[in-house]
Amino acid sequence: MEDLWSVLRGSESQIFEEVIHSLILYVWSYNDKEDQAPPLSFIRSYSLAQKFIRTTYKKAEETDQVKHWDEILESYNYLRTNSLDEHLIDFVTTGSLDMVPFRSELEKRNLHHRILKADANYNEVWDLYRSSFANNEDEFLDELLRRFRQNMKVLSISDLHDAVSTLRRFERDEPAKQLIDEYFQVCNTAQDIQTFRLLRRTMIGREQMDEYLMTRLEDIWATEDIDTRSLAEVFQTNPLKDNWNFRDVARIDSFSVDDYYSFFKSENSSELQHYVRTCLGFGLLTDEKGVYKSVSEKAKEALRRIGSESRINQVRVSSLYGVDLA
Repeated sequence: MEDLWSVLRGSESQIFEEVIHSLILYVWSYNDKEDQAPPLSFIRSYSLAQKFIRTTYKKAEETDQVKHWDEILESYNYLRTNSLDEHLIDFVTTGSLDMVPFRSELEKRNLHHRILKADANYNEVWDLYRSSFANNEDEFLDELLRRFRQNMKVLSISDLHDAVSTLRRFERDEPAKQLIDEYFQVCNTAQDIQTFRLLRRTMIGREQMDEYLMTRLEDIWATEDIDTRSLAEVFQTNPLKDNWNFRDVARIDSFSVDDYYSFFKSENSSELQHYVRTCLGFGLLTDEKGVYKSVSEKAKEALRRIGSESRINQVRVSSLYGVDLA
């Protein structure tokens, strides 16, 4: 903990608790000489959810030793090993810490806790509305505005819409408009703008969206930059995975067979099959310009090239994806 103090300084209190909780387990596991502790190899891949699936649905036969490890981790309230934990395990086993990825994961965990705190703080205001029949309209709306502004940086467009709709219902149109303007003034980082742009592809129920809020979003969408995303970035930033915007498909089609080949060869994750099958699946769709079919054909050509490189890839391309190599 002394070695980590300078890195953790300024983190949320929950982060310190999580790190201490994890380190105690990892250090015990690493130094245990009596084979009582779960080994780090077991802990690294552990999650309570996977354990439940393994024992309940897959009916896996577990040894007494594995059951013992499960009992220890459950009694210690260890739910799963996250990305930050993996860095801590490496730190315990090697004595060194790769600072750049560790700081990145640390910031993600801090942001997660800040969002939870902001949500809890903001949602308390609704108790004034739900928990009594008192004539407290002004108190409720004033507190709604105050708490929203206090937590604005981490509240979502959905939260903003709910607050604005509430204000308008009580004929507070000017404060509602001001709140929308303030929100876009505060949430103006590159990451914020990218999040707003993604809403163009993922947001549903636009007809229910506040008119002025919708106008502000459309202003952002109208200034969208020239699409410079790589083939990998288009796939990795599509949160729905099975509901593709045509603009994304057109961007995918702008790449060459060589690009598809490089993308498929460089990908080394469980998502690879999804990426490949998505490209091939576009061949079942039609459009006036033939964009969908073009994506599918480029993917097939890239796969044929990959299949020609080795026997195992020949089997993969034909058996996993049904692509004829002839």
